[in-house]
Formats: sequence, structure tokens, C-alpha cells
Amino acid sequence: MALKCIVVLGVPDAIHRHQGPTSLSDLASSLPLPLPLHHSKVDALRRLMRPLVHAGFFTATDKEEEGEDHYYSLTTMGKLLLPGGSLSPFIDLHLDPKMMAQWGMLSSWFLYSSDPVPFEMVRDGMSFWEWLEKAPDQKKAFRGVMIEDSKLVARVLVSECREVFEESWVESLVDVGGGGGTMAVEIAKTFPKLKCTVFDLPRVVANLKEGDGVKGLENLEVVGGSMFEKVPPADIVLLKVRMSFI
Repeated sequence: MALKCIVVLGVPDAIHRHQGPTSLSDLASSLPLPLPLHHSKVDALRRLMRPLVHAGFFTATDKEEEGEDHYYSLTTMGKLLLPGGSLSPFIDLHLDPKMMAQWGMLSSWFLYSSDPVPFEMVRDGMSFWEWLEKAPDQKKAFRGVMIEDSKLVARVLVSECREVFEESWVESLVDVGGGGGTMAVEIAKTFPKLKCTVFDLPRVVANLKEGDGVKGLENLEVVGGSMFEKVPPADIVLLKVRMSFI
């Protein structure tokens, strides 16, 4: 909840705008804190930042002198909290009150429930995927999480693992559970000689062929189906796992 709070307040963005270590007083002044409460909230902000420094999202100077200001900087992980980063939409979804209900039942699930996971226990046996179809706001948020995460992973993959895709024997790739095609599109654009396939359930890829990112890519194909039945043959099978929900 501390992590969600600093994202809502815009703390990562405020530090980023300073382009260097940011003092606690400057950070507080950069946030939309109401003036009557501003000074009373500064020490609370320092205490809020402490566990997030410990968790590795920020670094802070270690100044123990009384009255000495603290200075904060973003770590590499902290930069993922910036607007457009892959962690912000994940936090919004994962800490949504409707998603949090399961955690209050965790001990009860261990002791009494025969449901596969706590999520289904608090929703009368309904799976996460079934629930998403009945919760449009959360479904939209989940898709946003997947898209942002895929963008990040795709950028790293095509820059740090180029040699894999440039091997002489590699002519085709299938992205299993490719969703909106973000990963496959990035790979297809970067390696035009590589035949790429986005493979996911028919309802997921139904309109993908008409998407702006897919049009014009001659080396990209969209195929609907279930990976539990058959996966299109390819030299490389890509499986990207982001997270699991309880």
C-alpha cells in the first residue's frame, strides 16, 4: 500500500524531474499536498519512503544528524514506477480493493477450503479469467498490465538477445499466449527475415489482424487456437510469463 501511495502521489515522477538526488523538502514541495497540511506531512513522507528504500525502489543518503535533510534517487527498479513504466499498471490492478479481498482469506483457505486458490474461494469458485469477463474495469487494467510489461520485455529481448534471433537456423518464431501481439510485433519489426506468429485463443486474437501494429508486417501471422491442444510449429517457441493471481 505504501508503493501504491507513492505512485498515486507522483513521487517517482517528482524525483525524475529533479534529474538528480532530491531532498525530502524539495520532494514534498513537488507533490500536490494541501498547504494547510504540508508541513505536518513531511515527516510522514520520510517514513513512507523508508520501506521503499529498503525494498530497492529508491536510494537515500544516510544522514543521521538531527535536522539533516534526506536525499532520494530512483533505482533501476524505481524507474519502472514512472508514467508509462510496466509496474504502475500492475500496482493499480493488484491493489484494487476487489483484488485484495482474497488475501484476507488466506489462512481460512489453508484451514478450511477445498477451492484451488483463495481467489476462487471468495468468488464462489469463479476463476480469475471468468471473473475478468464480468469485471470490465479490471479486465481493461489487466490488458494494460500485459501490454506495458510486454513492451519492456520486448525492448530488452531484441537488444540483449539479438544473437538468438540471428542464428542461421532460426527462421520462425511463435509467441504462445501472445495476447495483443506486442512481443511478436516488436520482434518482427526488428528482424524482418524472421517469420513470427502470434498464437492465442481465437477470441483474444479475433481482431488482431486489423490492428495498427500488425498491418503491413509481411513476416507476422496471427493464429487462433489453444496451446493445450496444439502449438504452431516454429524454430523458436516463446513463452512469456508475467505473474500469477491467487
